[in-house]
Amino acid sequence: MGSPDLKLDRQTDCPIGRNRRRNEVGFEPKLLELFHDGWRPDAASGGHQWTSKAVESRSMVAVQATTEWCRISGLTGPILPFIGNLTSLIYLDLSDNYLTGRIPSDMCDGLPRLQVLYLDMNRFSGKIPTELFMCRELQIIYLAYNRLEGISSKQIGNLTVLRGLDLQANLIQGPIPKQIGDLLNLEFLELGNNSLTRPILPFIGNLTSLTYLYLSDNYFTGLILSEIGGLPNLKGLMLRGNRLTGPILPSIANLTQLNTLDLSNNKLTGYIPNTLGKLREFDNNSLIGQIPTTIGSSTNLQIIDFSNNMLVKNIPSELCRLGSLITLDLSRNKFAGPIPACIGDLVSLASLRLASNSFSNSIPSTLTRLKHIQQLDFSANQFSGVIPRPELAQDEEDNENGLAFI
Repeated sequence: MGSPDLKLDRQTDCPIGRNRRRNEVGFEPKLLELFHDGWRPDAASGGHQWTSKAVESRSMVAVQATTEWCRISGLTGPILPFIGNLTSLIYLDLSDNYLTGRIPSDMCDGLPRLQVLYLDMNRFSGKIPTELFMCRELQIIYLAYNRLEGISSKQIGNLTVLRGLDLQANLIQGPIPKQIGDLLNLEFLELGNNSLTRPILPFIGNLTSLTYLYLSDNYFTGLILSEIGGLPNLKGLMLRGNRLTGPILPSIANLTQLNTLDLSNNKLTGYIPNTLGKLREFDNNSLIGQIPTTIGSSTNLQIIDFSNNMLVKNIPSELCRLGSLITLDLSRNKFAGPIPACIGDLVSLASLRLASNSFSNSIPSTLTRLKHIQQLDFSANQFSGVIPRPELAQDEEDNENGLAFI
């Protein structure tokens, strides 16, 4: 059936294509159905304003989307209560609009089949309604980048098939509700950039299906839990920008699938465990000791940031095995001795920051092999000799990086 009031163009209003964020937990809807019952675009607002005007004939738009997604953009105003009358809806994406007000408390009353809900990147405010967690078929909930203030600590445990929950960048305060530990099918949990407090509690260890745990930029305190090391499927762990204290526990080395680890901007102390092969970002802590030689086993690593710590001695030569490394930041530590000549073997390196240490001797000429380098900072060290002039810079046509060398 056609609709005289709403036109969806596959190339504009309904863009089709793979979306990385939408596929983080692997949900691939086979059919996206948008039922329009009791609303239409308002011509006075350019066709994008939600209104309560009745539509004489009901209409349906069905889009085949086995590995694709469909969304409607340009909407403003509140979600009206009749959205709960769309009884056949399984996938609703109203993200990245200008929708305001509260999420309707009766939104799920008439949505018994709803499995995927994207309301992120809007301007919703108030508390997340308790009734939302009565939609027991929900597998994916994205409410990120709004102005939501709270989350029910009891009812969320009803969502036993939930696989992805993204509440980042809201105004949520207090501790993580312990009932989240009952969501045993959860694969993705993103609570970053809120005002969550208190220690991270051991119930996180119940979520053994988790592949991504993002809790950055909150006010969490206490230790990094050993239970996190018992999450066998974890690929991403982001705890940046909290107030975590104590050592980095060796149990994190049990996370053999880990490819993203960011513990920067906390108050961590002690040594980097020798058993910790999957390193990434530990900057702005109070770590001491040396970079462990086991770092050489992380051959797929692309970013290392140990800046603003108290690490000492030389750069281990094992670091030169990381052929995929793009960023290396060891600035503002207490490293000493020469730069290993083998750093020149890191041919993918684009950023090398060694400022504010006690490196000495001459800068190795092997660094001229770094044809992709865009950022070099060797300031506030004890180097001697001249800065090697790369052959790359002698032929401007071959100078791909645009650097100016002295």
